[in-house]
Amino acid sequence: MTGNRRQKAYREDAESAIDHFIFWLRSRRLFPFVGEGQIVVADLGSGYDAQFLRGLLARRKDARGIAVDLSLDPALANDRLSLVVGDLNRPLALPDASVDVAASLAVLEHLEQAELHAVEIHRILRAGGKLLLTTPSPRSKPVLEFLAFRLGVIDAGEIRDHKHYFDEKELRAILARAGFAPREIRYRPFLFGLNQFIVATKT
Repeated sequence: MTGNRRQKAYREDAESAIDHFIFWLRSRRLFPFVGEGQIVVADLGSGYDAQFLRGLLARRKDARGIAVDLSLDPALANDRLSLVVGDLNRPLALPDASVDVAASLAVLEHLEQAELHAVEIHRILRAGGKLLLTTPSPRSKPVLEFLAFRLGVIDAGEIRDHKHYFDEKELRAILARAGFAPREIRYRPFLFGLNQFIVATKT
């Protein structure tokens, strides 16, 4: 945070149609990996409107969600959706082994403390719980910067805030150091290799 300027969560201000479309593509890919039943899903970096969790909870009637971000719309809170305001560069205000699925969607590239984020995810997951992670690949950097800074069709502030573009080797190493067994880390590129999707299971 700089001076007295409050940090905002993603989508606290308006997003472009392309931003919305990219988010829809990402969410559509993830829903099948969440699972069924009375599970708890934490969306770490949920955005102000917790769009992913709201879509998920509409489909998974027995699930409960926890949205975590710098700021959240208080009107979203209900008996199935809890709100936790917090900085993902710091320890999470969630108990050990308290969630079944942790989503980190287009978050890691914005963090100064990516390693801590991974450690905290491993801590809050129950045994057998899953991390669902997406982050843009290094090859996406010139594409995203062109779309943001030259064409202005995606949020330039979001792209400017990217701290690092992680490749597969870096991602696997970060998760292994956080405690995930290497054999339980499944990696898939998507969007023509511009984005990356990982499912990591806590043993």
